[in-house]
Amino acid sequence: MISPEKEAEIQQRIDDEIIVDAYNDEEVMMSWYCYLQDNISFPFEAEWTSSRSSSANKRT
Repeated sequence: MISPEKEAEIQQRIDDEIIVDAYNDEEVMMSWYCYLQDNISFPFEAEWTSSRSSSANKRT
C-alpha cells in the first residue's frame, strides 16, 4: 500500500505533467492517450511481483 504522502506526490505529478491543460473528461482522456503514446513502447518487459491465492485461479 502506498503512503498518503507518496500518493499525493504521484497525483501532483500527474496534475503537473499529464493533465495540466485538461478542462473536461474528454481532454483528460486525450492527455493520458498522448502521454502514454509518447512514453510506452510495446512490447515491454515486466516482472510479476505478487502471486494470486489458489482460490483466485479456480474457474467457476
